[in-house]
Amino acid sequence: MLRKIGFGLLWFIALNILAGILIGAIAGAMAGSGQADPQKAYEVGKAAGASLAWLKPYVFVVSAIICCVGAIKGFLPGTKTRPSTMSGGA
Repeated sequence: MLRKIGFGLLWFIALNILAGILIGAIAGAMAGSGQADPQKAYEVGKAAGASLAWLKPYVFVVSAIICCVGAIKGFLPGTKTRPSTMSGGA
């Protein structure tokens, strides 16, 4: 059980960070794609990524739900229940 909790926590951290990076990267790339000047594209992309800070609580909650359900059900890697090694017969 402790192993499931540990792996669930690791998956939560990984999903939370990955989702934040992905959201910021997509927003920045879309905003900066129309600019010819690289410095201007950087500034516009940075502003677009920062403007999505309101999504942080939603990303946090969704990551927590996915990891809790995934760890309990055992569909996240590292959270599957191990089969019992006891044999029933002689």
